[in-house]
Amino acid sequence: PNREFQRMHSAWESQDIEAFSDLLLAAPMMAIVALRETMFIVRNREWASTISRMNESSLNTLIVVGAGHLCGPDSLLTFLEHDVRKIA
Repeated sequence: PNREFQRMHSAWESQDIEAFSDLLLAAPMMAIVALRETMFIVRNREWASTISRMNESSLNTLIVVGAGHLCGPDSLLTFLEHDVRKIA
């Protein structure tokens, strides 16, 4: 497990999103469908809805999430793609 974490950290540090995503999706916990859905898919979908509503405000907002929520087919960014406003 420690070796895998080090590989994920290296991918994150070098901004290799594809490698990070591959390592995350290959993690043993991701094989547990209910866990993956609860921790990532459902949470990302709900956050995307909340963030979209926040974007309707003229206030600037900083949103911080773990790196695992920003990659893969069910990422927070994927759920936000329908929102045409700039997300940075």
